[in-house]
Amino acid sequence: MGPGRGSLAVSRVDEAEVNRWFVGDPNQPGQEPQPLRYPAAGTANPDVRLAVLAVPSATAYRRDGLPEPTPIEWDREALPYLPTVGWTTGPDGNPVLVFTAQSRDQRTLTLFSSDPATGFVSAVRTESDDVWVEIMPGVPAFTASGDLVWIGRDGARGERRVYVGEDAVSAEGVYVRGVVDVDGDRVLFTGSPEGRPGDVSLWLADTRLGTCAPLELPGGSDDGHGGVRSGRLRGDTLVAQHRSMDFTGVRTLVVRDASRETRRAHGEVRSLAETPELPEVRVHTWVAGDGIPSALVLPSWYRDGEDPLPVLVAPYGGPHAQRVLNARGAYLASQWFAEQGFAVLIADGRGTPGVGLDYEQAVHHDLAEPVLEDQVTALEDAAERFGCLDLTRVGVHGWSFGGYLAALAVLRRPDVFHAAVAGAPVIDWALYDTHYTERYLGTPRSSPRCTSGRR
Repeated sequence: MGPGRGSLAVSRVDEAEVNRWFVGDPNQPGQEPQPLRYPAAGTANPDVRLAVLAVPSATAYRRDGLPEPTPIEWDREALPYLPTVGWTTGPDGNPVLVFTAQSRDQRTLTLFSSDPATGFVSAVRTESDDVWVEIMPGVPAFTASGDLVWIGRDGARGERRVYVGEDAVSAEGVYVRGVVDVDGDRVLFTGSPEGRPGDVSLWLADTRLGTCAPLELPGGSDDGHGGVRSGRLRGDTLVAQHRSMDFTGVRTLVVRDASRETRRAHGEVRSLAETPELPEVRVHTWVAGDGIPSALVLPSWYRDGEDPLPVLVAPYGGPHAQRVLNARGAYLASQWFAEQGFAVLIADGRGTPGVGLDYEQAVHHDLAEPVLEDQVTALEDAAERFGCLDLTRVGVHGWSFGGYLAALAVLRRPDVFHAAVAGAPVIDWALYDTHYTERYLGTPRSSPRCTSGRR
């Protein structure tokens, strides 16, 4: 719904050209398979269009019927994906429709603005990348002054930066994760300081003062970076959530005057969640090999010098999911497995977020060799560091991409991995959906050796 609630942006998704699949339930052999439209890699996508509807009053609707939509047209052949649609207010106070459109190879992302009354469309900003352009959370957004808030790649350093207008406001070396709020002319975003991918900090940029710094929460003893933080900001009041290795669960703090040095805690939102009785968390985190964030979880009862432990490697190992974080809750399932008598190893190899763009994009056209190689490197590094791992008994388990990686591990490196449990694995990348698969592997026609997942 547009500003003033006078217009409604609607999308039309036509799946007529998308391949139809039939999915049966093995538990119901007498039931007919259900048809569904599914765009596997390299096949036709839905045709997506955008329009604006004027919202009439109830009286006008009864008298005149539904008004004709205003079509919003752009080069849909070149930019078929429609990731985001939203509203802002123009300099004249009238509503403006803003949306992003992305190329099928995902190397181009363009931000457009449109007049909802006429449908006139103009390009505002374009991001391009020789590998792929990531769709970042929280943008586009706009400050109270009307400046565009955007996350783009800094060509000089090759890292993501938060921009307000044409100015980069995030500091160099910060791994930007997303914009979480815009409050007036203040921009709240999350990021990790250089060399600390396990910490997720809250950063506040004040465009009026020209400042940008991590938010140190009142009463905190760290530098504003320790643990995993998130929050929302309105009227210079911050509601922040904090997870850490120092405590179980999450702490929620309300902070007044968040943009000022005199910021003060207004109170903590008490958690009503039951606190379980948990064993001592024994997590060691380090960087293995050539910059692989790694964690080893040991049984609470294990003591140095005892017999080596069988190893359970527990990766996700793929894009968009980071497992090695400085938050106790990230390791609770692994601690349970450890209590059964395992040393549990978690490694965020190439392709996972948190380290940098080159690290994430190292899996381009190869979702097998780099991710598996990094798990082996982390395992060998852990065995050398800790001396309590029995490398003659190594299992691996995971879910989704982690399941794919677990199956890949025992098939390609049975000399290292001796057993695997693969949960919901991708078994053939050519059958996975277009937007995900083609970002990393291209299409079966353009990269036939890549999409099969085989050498």
